[in-house]
Amino acid sequence: MPPFLLPYFRILKYLTVLPLPLVQILGDNVCLGETSEFNAQQTAGNLVKTWNWDFGDGTSAQVQNPSHFYTYPGVFNVTLRVTGPGGCTDITQKQIVVRG
Repeated sequence: MPPFLLPYFRILKYLTVLPLPLVQILGDNVCLGETSEFNAQQTAGNLVKTWNWDFGDGTSAQVQNPSHFYTYPGVFNVTLRVTGPGGCTDITQKQIVVRG
């Protein structure tokens, strides 16, 4: 294209904006010796591609609905980080009490 015509043309780019994958943690307090059952419920946004759990005791899981056995009592901050197909992430936390 001749340079003198450039001011008469626009370059358009189309972007796809993907919504965040939003989730919440469902899980209850337990007594020592019981297994904790966790459920990740998607509340909005894109489908979740990866699930990354941190149970607050140095252990983790990479499934949507894990179970976990705590080996000592205490208060644990459970963190779930999810990633959607476009790379957008959401992080949510829930405090779980393991009574001894």
